[in-house]
Amino acid sequence: YLSYPQTGDFGTEEFSVVFWYKVNASPDRAGLIVVGNPNVAEDRTKGFRLFREGSATEQRIKSNVGTSAGESWNNGGVITVADGEWVQVAFTVSATESKIYLDGVLQNTGTHSAPIDWTDTSEITIGSGGPTFSYWNHLSDLSSIDELRIFNEALTEQEIQDLMN
Repeated sequence: YLSYPQTGDFGTEEFSVVFWYKVNASPDRAGLIVVGNPNVAEDRTKGFRLFREGSATEQRIKSNVGTSAGESWNNGGVITVADGEWVQVAFTVSATESKIYLDGVLQNTGTHSAPIDWTDTSEITIGSGGPTFSYWNHLSDLSSIDELRIFNEALTEQEIQDLMN
């Protein structure tokens, strides 16, 4: 996995992460993209966690967004492992909600009571839960990730579909 210093925040309380993903179900759970404070494990009130959990047959893409005094969960959508196909994964966050898309189709929306809190988040980890979300066994991901893009706005469904096409 890769870890980089993450200075400040993504520039706003809104952002999107879009990438192509070919899931490997082993291990049965993993972190995909995580932004947090590497010095404070198990603090889900800051930053965000995009991750997967499941079995050898299907993996569910999920997220957790820290909102200072609390957190917001999004149970996302399922990728069928046996398909062996590349899937476009998109994760958007606005001041009031998060959305998870698979292949340009909205899978689920999670709501939150406050915007994302970036306080003390100083590291982005790609392909693992890293130091801030490795508990619950969200360790390294053996899946393939390609064309990772990060935007400082919550993309619309049409914009996500345009990127996919």
